Amino acid sequence: MKYLYGLSIQGIQSYIFATNKLKEIIGASQLVKDLPKQIIEEILGKELDGNNILIDAAGNFKYVFDELEDCNLVFKCALMKFQQLAGDITVSQAVVEASSIGKREIDNLEDKLKVQRNKPTISIHLGTQAIRKNPKTGKPIIDKDKDDYLDFNQKKKRKAFKKGKGIAPFSNRLNLMGDIEKIGEGKESWIGVIHADGNSLGKKVVQLASRIETENLDTTSIFREFSCKLQLATENAVKRAFEEVFFPEYKEKEIPFRPIIIGGDDVTVITKGALALDFTESFLYYFEKETKVHLSYLTEFKDGLTACAGIAYTKSHYPFHYGVDLAEDLCNQAKKDTKCISVDLPPSCLMFHKVHSSYVRNWKDILTTELNSGGINLAYGPYYIDEKIGKPTIGSLKNYARLLHEEESPKSSIRRWLSELGKDKIRANDLMKRTKDMTHKKYWDELNLATTLSNQLSNTHLYDALAIEDLNY
Repeated sequence: MKYLYGLSIQGIQSYIFATNKLKEIIGASQLVKDLPKQIIEEILGKELDGNNILIDAAGNFKYVFDELEDCNLVFKCALMKFQQLAGDITVSQAVVEASSIGKREIDNLEDKLKVQRNKPTISIHLGTQAIRKNPKTGKPIIDKDKDDYLDFNQKKKRKAFKKGKGIAPFSNRLNLMGDIEKIGEGKESWIGVIHADGNSLGKKVVQLASRIETENLDTTSIFREFSCKLQLATENAVKRAFEEVFFPEYKEKEIPFRPIIIGGDDVTVITKGALALDFTESFLYYFEKETKVHLSYLTEFKDGLTACAGIAYTKSHYPFHYGVDLAEDLCNQAKKDTKCISVDLPPSCLMFHKVHSSYVRNWKDILTTELNSGGINLAYGPYYIDEKIGKPTIGSLKNYARLLHEEESPKSSIRRWLSELGKDKIRANDLMKRTKDMTHKKYWDELNLATTLSNQLSNTHLYDALAIEDLNY
């Protein structure tokens, strides 16, 4: 008899992004990645059999125990061990007993984990009213690091950051900046918070699981190999994009880049604002290439995978977790659009937004309040990496920004036109007609300004183009 054990960490984002301190964010990410396997090995006092590990990625751990005694011991001790080593982190666990491990058993385990997620966890780090609380987190202070008062979670995260080797494939020895404020250093202090996620992965994994069951294949070994190769493909794509974008300028300097999460098909990184678009475009390109190289041995992944991304451009002092939430919203919006083109292999694309307001809104609210000017939608994306599908491309967006930066471009007139759109469309139209008479034909044609005079105008690319020109130049 075998015992399929599953462990899942919930609320990963709220745990990792509880503060704006980059060392705590990175330390928390390392804890989420390393602790499941580490804790189980500490409880058992021995190394786990690598052949029995089904999944070990992004706070999701599945392992096949051969001995009931070992499984029971881990189940009894794991939750307390997590709180001791990581603080207030929410963990669910479940076990399925079976003679063999297949799709039915894995589905059963997932159902049990979903039930466990609804059960509240009681913290062992509660303090009385007499104990001083950290004003940033509301939790009891237990230590001090220079001028910072730390709660239990912060202390464990900082310790993990100091001891950690870094987030693969990036070593802590690499000269990456360790401060959000420093990454955004400069005249405008813009940073890019990037979140990327693979397309249709869940659907393809279900297809793979069905084929494994139909053909009576070894579930454990196939999923273990798939998980490892997906991780390798994602790491390679991030590394190749990083080297392509940052090495030409920063190889001998401190690099304004920090990976936060690189797990499975999920990627969250923070970069200097001016380089966020270039990095994201490169990552999406290399993710397609790397997944085709490493996953095409499986029928379901013969064409590899594509990905979508969201970029939230914020000031360095803006609450970081709000930037991450917005980047995820933008990524999800890009996914919705790309699935309208193809469900099986949606093309890679990205959405972005430059945050000007100090009031925190989700993407839906931003669209209706900030990006609606007289009924004209100022959000033109998503932007695709493939030019053949008849959609706006990242390349065309960057070309618009380059043209707007040229000295003779009608940038000021375009800004005035955008401002007038929400007030008086007739005046806005007259302004653009005068701009046509005063502007070199090159800019009128290549910036596609004729679209602004259309009576059917419902959206415009010019707001996005101005935002990228401002960020990149």
